[in-house]
Amino acid sequence: MDRVKIEYRDRLRIDSVYNRDTVNIYERGDTVYLQTIKWRERFKFDTVSVVRVDSIPYPVEVIQEVNKLTKWQRWRLNALNIIAIIIVAYVIIKIRV
Repeated sequence: MDRVKIEYRDRLRIDSVYNRDTVNIYERGDTVYLQTIKWRERFKFDTVSVVRVDSIPYPVEVIQEVNKLTKWQRWRLNALNIIAIIIVAYVIIKIRV
């Protein structure tokens, strides 16, 4: 049986932040005026929802692939087996004679 539990948490989360900076320089007569405007705007959203599903853990069988031999490796192993059989047969014939 699956149960779904939904929690609502009241949090303030900042979505967007805008930083603006404006500098105005102008003259009147023999005086130079410097006007700076700085502000920051924030847009906020609250309530973050968290969804959890309760389940019963159970063991999962994982199939692991074993490394396979290439054709060249299989050919070398077969050749080695044939050479070993020839050597053993040669030793047995030498011992009997």
